[in-house]
Amino acid sequence: MPRFDVRARSSAPPPTIQRLLIDVTTWPNWQSFDSVEAIPSADNAWALRKRRVRTDIEIVDIVAYRGIGYTALRLVGMREYRADISLTPHPTEGTDIRWQATFTPKLAVLGQFWEWYLSRSMRRVVHSLARYAEL
Repeated sequence: MPRFDVRARSSAPPPTIQRLLIDVTTWPNWQSFDSVEAIPSADNAWALRKRRVRTDIEIVDIVAYRGIGYTALRLVGMREYRADISLTPHPTEGTDIRWQATFTPKLAVLGQFWEWYLSRSMRRVVHSLARYAEL
């Protein structure tokens, strides 16, 4: 099963970063989404849009000040997408952020491409989250 695992460090404490992760309405501030709205028919599910592409996610795990887990209900090119974002207090100050996911590409032949693409793009996302949390 393809996967990615990216990391960043922020000077912000874990509770600050966790609030940004749980409040999906902040995601367009530190990711490349244009808009976000709640999906009324599901608990803690959100529709994120970038241009005409829609990604639906559902937060399925929240561990106080340690991270969240979410699944993609709708995601271009893949299915069975599960991400876990871990927050670990850094010994001196701040937080180590680890964002990892596994997924199944809709077309198996594209597995390596999606793994490369998501590793690259999610590295930017996790660093953007780390910087945004410091504001």
